This record gives sequence, structure tokens and C-alpha cells, in this order.
Amino acid sequence: MDRAALSPLLRSFERHLRAENRSEHTIASYLESLRQAEAFLASRGRSLIDARREDLEAFLGKLLQRRASETVATRYRRLRVLYRWLEEEDDSRSCLVEPNGPRHVSLPEVVEPACSVCCQRPGRASAGRPTGRRRPTGRRRPDAAVTA
Repeated sequence: MDRAALSPLLRSFERHLRAENRSEHTIASYLESLRQAEAFLASRGRSLIDARREDLEAFLGKLLQRRASETVATRYRRLRVLYRWLEEEDDSRSCLVEPNGPRHVSLPEVVEPACSVCCQRPGRASAGRPTGRRRPTGRRRPDAAVTA
């Protein structure tokens, strides 16, 4: 990725990711996601700093038209990391304090396809099962309890 092509905001965020000792793959992946959002927002006359909730929802909605819901959920989470970092930095340009700011964008629902191996075998009770199951996103799974 051409580092010179990054906006000052993304160069600063890249330094932050490096300071957290993130892998090169992770950094490249974050920056690619954020560059996509930046390009979309630029077409609407906005930047990542002055984006509003409806701008980011439009970005995620457009992605859902051509990408899998899990991919869109990943893009959403990367945006959240950026905006949380901006909030921690107390960047006065950040719109996180506004009620319509990016912090209030909801995570898209992820639809997992049914397993084509175990759910479709002859003799298995697969009749009547939905083609995919919905999994709540944005929630952490509780750690398994250790029992003796």
C-alpha cells in the first residue's frame, strides 16, 4: 500500500496500530477498509472526521449490496476502532459527541449460511431447517466456565 496516498488521519491511525504492535496484515486490512470508507464519504462531500450517522449507514448499505454480511460487519468494526481511537485521543474534530455521529451506527446483522455438509446429508433431519441462521453480532461470547 502506498503510504504517501494515505490521508493524515489514516497515517496517524497507522502509527497508532503499529504502536499497538499489530501485524502488517492487520494494519493493511484496517487501512484498506478505512480507505474504502474515505472514498465513499468523499463522493458525498464528507470525510471520516465529519461523517454523520446517515453517511456511514449509506456506506454500509452500499457494501451490503455487493459483499457478504460478515465482510460488512468487519468493515463496521474497523470503523468503530477508528472512532474509538479518535475519542480516546480527544480529537476535537471528531463527531462522536453528536447524537447523529458515527458512534451510534448499528452493526449489520450477519447471516451465516447453513452447513452444506452436515445439514444436507441424506437421512439427516434437515427438513424444515432454515437456509441460514442468524447470529447476533457485536456481542462477546462468555468465557467457558472452568469446572473441576
